[in-house]
Amino acid sequence: MPAQPEGSKESDIAKTRAGRSDALALVLAAVTVLHWSTTSTSVALAYRWGATPLQVLTWICFFALVFNTTAALLTEGTAGFRYNRIELARLAGLGVLGIFVYSSALYLGIHLGGPVYPLLTNYLWPGLLVLVSVWRRQCRVRRLSWLGLAMSFGGVCIAIIAQHRAAPGIHKSAPLGLLLGGVAAVSWALFSSYAAGLKLRAFSSQSVFNTSGMVCFLLVGLIQLPTQCLSWPCLAVLAYMGMLVNGLAYVLWLLALRMGSAGRVAPMVYLCPFLAVGMVRLILKEPVSAFTYAGLGISVLGVAMGRKYAHATATDDT
Repeated sequence: MPAQPEGSKESDIAKTRAGRSDALALVLAAVTVLHWSTTSTSVALAYRWGATPLQVLTWICFFALVFNTTAALLTEGTAGFRYNRIELARLAGLGVLGIFVYSSALYLGIHLGGPVYPLLTNYLWPGLLVLVSVWRRQCRVRRLSWLGLAMSFGGVCIAIIAQHRAAPGIHKSAPLGLLLGGVAAVSWALFSSYAAGLKLRAFSSQSVFNTSGMVCFLLVGLIQLPTQCLSWPCLAVLAYMGMLVNGLAYVLWLLALRMGSAGRVAPMVYLCPFLAVGMVRLILKEPVSAFTYAGLGISVLGVAMGRKYAHATATDDT
């Protein structure tokens, strides 16, 4: 049997490693989706239990900061926080965009427009992330992958229209909720693309993101003092949100983007509103139209197509 060329062996090894990396990225994205699916329900519960939007934002950011700092010290040591001034400035700026702007827009949108409307427009960001990543040459996608993203985008739009017809006027500020969800989508797509491209230490960099966001929330909080105390159940929900949804899940998401291609990882997030709307219906008893589920079902089909026809890396051949 003729010997296999050395270049062919190296190519096979590279493909095997890429396949493993892509599989691990899929697992990390799936775990992230499960945590993020609880966002609307958890935040809406905190509002029902008397928390204000600023309290929700500040406490979640605080718990996330404590979690990520502790994890960084345990896994990366103090050396993980050794950044130069340029790196710190970049991380702080991204923290303002991804923590302060994104969280403020999404959670305020839930407060004003209810748990469904901002949720739906917020999850337009996976498609925006792929657009930004392709523009920045971080990933490549085939035409059928764009069709999958378009299906997911269209499914979300159908869900929004169906939900508005199912429960017109139940939330007076539904248009504002939709708008703030869109602002959150743009800010998170930009944050994800640029933060994943830095390829810095996971937990320590996330701690800097949280610190810059926390500073912004505290500055805003100085204007609104004093505030009422929160109940223990409310604090427990906010602690869960901070440590797992905004802490661990944010880190896992950026790791997934670094290990895989945005074109294959980002469509996974369109599974999130499908799960989240179900939680809203079961726990919060919010009316959800069957056509809303149908629209989100189209998004799920788009996820399968988007992943199947996206390139695993930025350098894959067509």
